[in-house]
Amino acid sequence: MSVKTESQVAEVAGEYGPVAVAEVLIQKLWLRGDFRRDALWTRGGERVRVLHPGTWNRLGGPDFKGAELEIGERRVVGDVEMHFYQRDWVLHGHERNPAFNGVVLHVLVFEPPEASPGVRTCAGTRPDECVLAPLMATDLETYAEQDALRQLEERDLLELALPLLELPVERRRALLREEAQRRWEAKAAFARARVEEVGWDEACHRMALITLGYARNRRGMHAVGQQIPLTRWRAEPPDVDALARDESLSWVRSGIRPANQPRTRLRQYAHWVESVGDWPAALRLLADTEGLAGSPEEATAAYRRRIGARSLRERFAVRVAGKAVSGTRWDTLLVDVFFPLCATVDRAEDWATVWYHWFAGDMPDRVGDFLRVAGLHREPRVRPVCNGSYQGVLRWLASR
Repeated sequence: MSVKTESQVAEVAGEYGPVAVAEVLIQKLWLRGDFRRDALWTRGGERVRVLHPGTWNRLGGPDFKGAELEIGERRVVGDVEMHFYQRDWVLHGHERNPAFNGVVLHVLVFEPPEASPGVRTCAGTRPDECVLAPLMATDLETYAEQDALRQLEERDLLELALPLLELPVERRRALLREEAQRRWEAKAAFARARVEEVGWDEACHRMALITLGYARNRRGMHAVGQQIPLTRWRAEPPDVDALARDESLSWVRSGIRPANQPRTRLRQYAHWVESVGDWPAALRLLADTEGLAGSPEEATAAYRRRIGARSLRERFAVRVAGKAVSGTRWDTLLVDVFFPLCATVDRAEDWATVWYHWFAGDMPDRVGDFLRVAGLHREPRVRPVCNGSYQGVLRWLASR
């Protein structure tokens, strides 16, 4: 009997560059219904209602057995197979495997070529196909991170940490530094590409909006940034309440705290631009900050004292955003937006070190618990949990 493993991965385009995503992740996406189920259609134009997603099959064969669906006017009971790309059906040999003859729905993450006739089973049938990417509340990379955080909440921390605990403590630290470095390189490359694509001001504008959208409303905020450039926003401030009501932006409101609702975050950005109209220029000036050189191997507390991290944090808050954003979300803006953008201007290695040792922003407490269980948080005054350790844990969990 064949057993499926989580080793099947695809490299997909994430918010900050290519990211390896395990196929099991998209199976969880279907199982949990983490997409707009009211907008699911086949590529042939028939509405799909998921009455029951099926039984998750962790052995050989289709991903879900015995799913109950309504496709158009038909009630259908059968199997569901999921792939990132349509071509994976053939690459995995399903067209020659009779175990897949019962597949009635082929669920794809990404849209196949328009002229593609679809896939065929070895019995000669053609399963209906649908595409999930346009229906997801966030990109796959963010979903992978959310799943990693969900693992931390739901699974035993010692069980999760065992692969790390098998290594010497210095190797554990080095491994998470390596993962964090990959994360930084992807963020810096994304910032560089965005500046080259749309220019400095618009890159700042769009990246800030996306980050203010949190995980579930990144798409809507990105669309706002595309529709309303910063120059237009400054000249004719938009009606942010109307934007928050605009259903074409696919806002997600359920399950989100009042402080993170689209209307609240759009108002916050409007106040930001009103306070510091040319904030990208202020950010560019701060990119020249000196005295930031160091290394991720350095003790975090000592590095922060040496560069005056809290004073630097205040300078950014006042000069760039007029203190319109505060708390952990401000630190998240610094590490996800401002430091990678600063690295495109000058001294990229210095900003990489600042990014690594910075405060961890919107980090759940459970990440700190995991680091303690993994034996990596034994000296909190010397090595407090920093953004680098947080990003390293997140990437390590998401890539497994």
